[in-house]
Amino acid sequence: LLSSAMVSNGLFLLASPRGASSLGLSGVTMTLLAILARAYPDRKYGLVVGVIPISLSAQHLLQALLLFSILGSWSSGRSHGRRSHFNNNHNSPPIAHLVHLGGLLYGMLYYEMVL
Repeated sequence: LLSSAMVSNGLFLLASPRGASSLGLSGVTMTLLAILARAYPDRKYGLVVGVIPISLSAQHLLQALLLFSILGSWSSGRSHGRRSHFNNNHNSPPIAHLVHLGGLLYGMLYYEMVL
């Protein structure tokens, strides 16, 4: 778990402007989700998006999270004309999409190489 936190937050810090910080364990959570999705790809998970309940297989959930993290990282960097990987909309808390992406990628790599 410690290595997951270091890798996911490290990716964020490498690509973020100087003085950026990240708080929380969402990268570790994404690592664990990626490992579970690789180990049990047909297991079903339920989410509520807004008010709409959705059921997805673990593999499809992993793909959706990867897509969301990639698009979030790309769009937040583009919207400010610089390499900033924050959601700077002051109406919502900042989301470090690169931490999530790093956690997902690390979890998939860890499953393939270690487990």
